Amino acid sequence: MERREWFSPSEVEWLRVSERKLGEGAVGKVFAGRIKFRGKKPFAVAVKQFKPPYLRRLLEVWHYPRIIEDLKRAGVRMPKMAFVEHEGQPVLVSELFQKARLTKISDAWMSSLPEGARAALVETLTKVMNAGYDPSPDSIGFVSTSKGPQPIVCDLDSLRKEPPQTAIRGWLTHFPKGGPRQKALEALLNGVTHPVFKKELERVKYEVEKDWFWSR
Repeated sequence: MERREWFSPSEVEWLRVSERKLGEGAVGKVFAGRIKFRGKKPFAVAVKQFKPPYLRRLLEVWHYPRIIEDLKRAGVRMPKMAFVEHEGQPVLVSELFQKARLTKISDAWMSSLPEGARAALVETLTKVMNAGYDPSPDSIGFVSTSKGPQPIVCDLDSLRKEPPQTAIRGWLTHFPKGGPRQKALEALLNGVTHPVFKKELERVKYEVEKDWFWSR
């Protein structure tokens, strides 16, 4: 079945963007907003407005749809996102994971995560790498669910396409030393098939066998 986008621009009756800034990244700022689809009730969203250099270089902005599609095809969990034009400029509208001023997305120390959440994180890292992207620590947060904290890709600015150096070492050092870290590495080695990231994981495994990596 063909995957349907969250919405198309023709479905939008109006989009209003407030002055309340929720965050800022390398290429833009995120503000709280409200959107109304035709025949639906308005609801809260996050609206990313891109900085001038990226508005002048639209190709740099519009690589976002490709990233979104690549990650969705790989089965990566992330907020619903779609582009729409607002006041003559392209903006990225996404689900709002906030209530009042408290965000529902948070960082988490690996030592405080239950084993199920760690396993879900490894699965997310595997999917992101198999899609061809480097999952930097800033790109993934945790959202509270009925099953406990679950990882979600929440910052596309932090993803890089097939870099020579990956962020996997940083992720592994966030896992508690010993069994949990070793288990995470083994799971990644078994699950990652992308050649660039597979090679990097094999290099990390070699360092582990030489006892270089764990001493860091």
